[in-house]
Amino acid sequence: MTARDTQRAKVYAAEEFVRTLFDRAGEHGNRTVAFFGTNLTLPPEARFASVDTVQRYVDDVLALQSVRERWPGAAPLTVRPRRGLTAAHYERDDDGAVIAVPERRTNWALRELVVFFGHFTAVYSTIPAKG
Repeated sequence: MTARDTQRAKVYAAEEFVRTLFDRAGEHGNRTVAFFGTNLTLPPEARFASVDTVQRYVDDVLALQSVRERWPGAAPLTVRPRRGLTAAHYERDDDGAVIAVPERRTNWALRELVVFFGHFTAVYSTIPAKG
């Protein structure tokens, strides 16, 4: 396993851990969780109805002035449905990047945490920050 694969595995493990925190808090109707002896109040998490609404969210984030200033060379990001049910993934090419999320028969990936934490940051963390 390469160093890149090891780091990617750590990102996905962290995503799963945080996603589980949000899921359990939602199941119990309480956004406050105990984390190593400290109570944390989890923020509301956006849920999406479709790939189109995920795309609108991504477009809105990329249009933020603070994002444009921090990553002026960020390429376009497209969201597309994927046939598989158990994973979301991202792809990079010369035209930009693509996030592929399961949309049919499941909705676990149509949420802000998966798009932003797991994939959005992975794609854009490779672009050197300005300044």
